[in-house]
Amino acid sequence: MAREANNLVAYFGSINLLGRLQMLQGRLHTGAHTYEQTMQVTPEREGLQALLNSADYYFGLGDLLREWNKLDEAEQYLSQGMELVRGTSTVYAYVVILGYMALARLQQARGNYQGALDTLHAFTELAHQRHLAQHLLAQAAAVQAQVEVAHGNLAAVERWLKESGLSVDDEDLSYPREREYLSLARVRIAQGRADPEDPFLPEALQMLARLLHDAERNARGGSVIEILILQALALQAQGQQEQELAVLQRVLALAEPESYMRLFLDEGPVMLALLHLAHAQGVALHYITRLLVASGEQTSASAAVPTARSTVLVEQLTERELEVLHLIAAGASNEEIAEQLVIAIGTVKRHVSNIFGKLMVSNRTQAMARARAIGLL
Repeated sequence: MAREANNLVAYFGSINLLGRLQMLQGRLHTGAHTYEQTMQVTPEREGLQALLNSADYYFGLGDLLREWNKLDEAEQYLSQGMELVRGTSTVYAYVVILGYMALARLQQARGNYQGALDTLHAFTELAHQRHLAQHLLAQAAAVQAQVEVAHGNLAAVERWLKESGLSVDDEDLSYPREREYLSLARVRIAQGRADPEDPFLPEALQMLARLLHDAERNARGGSVIEILILQALALQAQGQQEQELAVLQRVLALAEPESYMRLFLDEGPVMLALLHLAHAQGVALHYITRLLVASGEQTSASAAVPTARSTVLVEQLTERELEVLHLIAAGASNEEIAEQLVIAIGTVKRHVSNIFGKLMVSNRTQAMARARAIGLL
């Protein structure tokens, strides 16, 4: 309707809200496609910035790119959004908090712990200056607690927990306060690891089950994925290996089609340990390998699995690729391989590229080392 009426502001706002809704549903690829429609309407950056609340576009797409672990691109979009927010009071409050929270989580992903806290403190100051709603301040505090948990600062999160008044026994766990209760779950899991004799972990699992029910009932796919990740971590802390692997297998199946990355990676070493275990069991090999490589653990990922070819490689080499691999090992050049196998030089290059991709290497030396390590040579 807005497009037919040539109401560009309403059309633009609808696109941004639709993109956010699709992300909430866990449909990241669809959300990215929706945000792309914005540039069809205003292909020039200057025109985009002239629109009311265009920061919503930069923050929404920037946060999506952050989740895909495209951190440099995410930073560009979030920085542009922050330029539009600073010094103006015409931006909607929900857009402001979206930007600050996305930027803080980006800084966390980069390992910039203090930068994330500074960003959250800056939002709190801004919220007080502009008299923003109390629930927005509560969301920011919950994200800060999540950052503190990730860095092992239990003293800080226990202060937050006391000030927040949250309890696992609260009756209303519906979406408006979901972020707070997810942070509470992370606190309880961390406390349970530190003191397994206390009932922290059973309490966390009970609360997560209630949150999961609400998220599934209301089709919030993104929330479902995050809640299942926390369930797997709570079960891991309890030593329930069979159950934790079952939950992890379920969440990986949901997350892989949409290429979720940071929801896993931001949980830190405990999640990486769980991913290694699942990889060794042959679960979601390609996806877990991507996650481990993104975390910088590709070497340990390889070492964590059996050496049988069927479980080491995400995708097996064809007979022709094995022939090419052995010729590479013998020191043959691309031209010599083409001559010996009676194929075109371009075909050889394609085989070599495929081999590198399947072995997850970038040159011949790495390919030889990897192939020998897994028994292909």
